[in-house]
Amino acid sequence: RLTRRLGEAHQEQRALNLRLGEALEHRARADAADEHLTAERTRADTIQKKADAAHSNTETEHKRAEAERKRADNERQKADEARQHADAQRARGDEERKRADDQCKRADAEHRRAEAERRRADSAE
Repeated sequence: RLTRRLGEAHQEQRALNLRLGEALEHRARADAADEHLTAERTRADTIQKKADAAHSNTETEHKRAEAERKRADNERQKADEARQHADAQRARGDEERKRADDQCKRADAEHRRAEAERRRADSAE
């Protein structure tokens, strides 16, 4: 009877050892999978950090480009205002030149009239 119980205990221990071996294999596979997933997660984190940095750089470049565009718009506006001012000055200069031309023409006509009168007076003498 003792021998039989001892045999049953050996069988039970062998069965438990088999189950323990299977459990250890499962655990080893789970550990390997966990290491693999950790490595994948690390790679994904690295890719995400690079993407975040690129996005940040893109945003910075966008802000810089927007500031440049605003500066260019301001410069264009200043140039347009300066052109309008120059156009107004040119128009005033044109008006003054026309007035001066008209005055010269009147003075020339007056001079010719005076010259003609002098000649008439000379010939009348």
